[in-house]
Amino acid sequence: MRPASVTSLKTYLTCPKKYYYAYIEWLPKEDDKPSIRLSVSNILHAALTAYHARATKDWNLLDLALVETWDPRLFSDLCTSANEYHRSRWILWQAWSAISSGETVRYGQNAELDFGGGKFRSRIDRIDQEPDGISFVEYHLGDRVSEIDQWSFQIYASISAKLMKQPVKSVRVIQLGAEEPELKLNPEDPFKLENDIKRLRRVIDSDQRHMPHPDQHCRFCAYSNICDAAESVLGSGRIKQSNELFRIFRALEILIEAGESIDTLKTLALKAVNQIHFEAKLIWIDGREVGPELLDAAKKKIEIEGGIVEEETKLTLHEGDSLIVPVSDVGFIVFPKAVSRTSAEIFGRSLRIAWERTNNYIVATTDGLTGLARREIFEDKINRLSGQDYTLIICDIDRFKLINDTYGHEGGDVCLKIFADIVRNERGVVSYRIGGEEFLLFIPSKDLDYCRRKAEEIRKNIAEREIIYDGKKIQMTTSFGIASGENFVSAREILKRADAALYRAKEKGRNCVEVF
Repeated sequence: MRPASVTSLKTYLTCPKKYYYAYIEWLPKEDDKPSIRLSVSNILHAALTAYHARATKDWNLLDLALVETWDPRLFSDLCTSANEYHRSRWILWQAWSAISSGETVRYGQNAELDFGGGKFRSRIDRIDQEPDGISFVEYHLGDRVSEIDQWSFQIYASISAKLMKQPVKSVRVIQLGAEEPELKLNPEDPFKLENDIKRLRRVIDSDQRHMPHPDQHCRFCAYSNICDAAESVLGSGRIKQSNELFRIFRALEILIEAGESIDTLKTLALKAVNQIHFEAKLIWIDGREVGPELLDAAKKKIEIEGGIVEEETKLTLHEGDSLIVPVSDVGFIVFPKAVSRTSAEIFGRSLRIAWERTNNYIVATTDGLTGLARREIFEDKINRLSGQDYTLIICDIDRFKLINDTYGHEGGDVCLKIFADIVRNERGVVSYRIGGEEFLLFIPSKDLDYCRRKAEEIRKNIAEREIIYDGKKIQMTTSFGIASGENFVSAREILKRADAALYRAKEKGRNCVEVF
């Protein structure tokens, strides 16, 4: 039997034609398109998995897990990221009593096992141990739990029983963000449910026609513009698309969300390329040597036929029937023969425009030496922080003038770059360069203990870093001042408090962390 999942079975029951588009034609699915809801759901599940791994029922640990798993690159800009972070934190707080109850023995497990007659993929959010069996727990974002959703949860519960070799005594749905945080279901007979799944999978495998089931779901279906049957619901005035045009539109929709960073653009570009064809490849040069034929194509922005051999330090052209499309001078897209030249050219030009647009934005908003955001960007956002939970950390390289005088400005620049590299890689932290040797760290949390620990980790990493410039060792240390946001206190006032804490750290001898 063809591998299956709860999602694929739900898709078939909703509409066999939709299943055909998604799992046989492999056209892009709804969840391939980036959305705030999908990003928040993924982060909440990651945070809950990290929390359960700590095996201690403490709200502060869940709060910390959310900070550590939060990824601003999943959102179009930092303000949207901050707003969604605070909304997610409130969602978890509302459901805390349900989240913290029960004796959890398994969590966040991706399982692939024989179920219902063949390979079955599933994700188990959580399993709690009970005296005479287990309790299956599903984390569900929102309060809309349909009958088919409940059927899905019962399948996950049956798979849990098979994994644990114990009976399921209860099925709990923790509704994140709902007024009623918990929904309880009576577990169904797992043997009957597995036999039902086996029969359904046989029907799916033997279906050669995939007849559509037009209904109100057509209004929200990703494939309505390529499905003739949707006309009975949507009317005949809509614009009909070919499958190829559909793929291009979905890919371009993803590129529009490219956001403010190269990392975000690269992530979304790969997802967009896979919308055109699942065998298409996106290859970034990343400092490697490029063969003369590929280099000429990149300079002239022309498409060539062939394939690309990837080595650790070099990219070279070889014979093949794929179409290679350059992305400015930073990479190449390799499209299989099945993709038309028109689609490849349209997407290639669109990705080049997205790259140049993002690069221009970065040049305008980031510090050229360190790559961190400029002070003006923080000042532009500072007035939007009212009523939010956050902490500001001002950090300063100690005796930076002495470093410049001793090793020259080039030596000072090396120190600035190393400091920026260290803070840039801290998860849950947004970094700015606000002066010569002065930096600002923004953390979307008021947990001062956590923020102090984070600052201490950075301070220690910098103090222990061996810096060699022009054959000489540079000893670099840093001082930190911390202040948290408060209701009815402006962000500019919090910034002054952090600056006062930094001044106190300097007075105490430098190379330390002070909290206002």
